[in-house]
Amino acid sequence: MPEMTYPQLDPRCRSLLEEARQRLGSITAVAAKLDYARSSVSMALAGHYPGDVRQLAARIVEIFADHVACPHLGQDIPTARCRETRERPFTDTSRDAIKQWQACRTCPLNPNASEVRNGG
Repeated sequence: MPEMTYPQLDPRCRSLLEEARQRLGSITAVAAKLDYARSSVSMALAGHYPGDVRQLAARIVEIFADHVACPHLGQDIPTARCRETRERPFTDTSRDAIKQWQACRTCPLNPNASEVRNGG
C-alpha cells in the first residue's frame, strides 16, 4: 500500500514554526498561539498534515511573521497592516480601495480566504 503524500508547508512557514517552537519552548505553546491543535502543528512539522495547508500557512505567517509580501501591492507590508486591510469592511471610496478589498478576499495570505471562496 503506497504511503499517503500531503501538501507541505513552504520553507518560510516551516522556519517560522521552528523559530516559534524554540522561542516558546514547545509545540503545545505554538499551537495555542495559532489556535490549532497540538497534533495539527506536529503533523505539519513532520510533513503529514492532512488539512488545508494553505490555511495553516496563512495563519503561521499572520501570527509569527513581522512582514508579508502582499501579492496585490507587490511589496512587503507589516503583518498588522495586512490584517487591518483584509478585515476592513467594504468601502467604495476609490477604485484602488475596491481592488484592494477584492484582492484581500481571495488572497492566499488571508487565513479566512477559503471561507470567502466557499461562500462563507
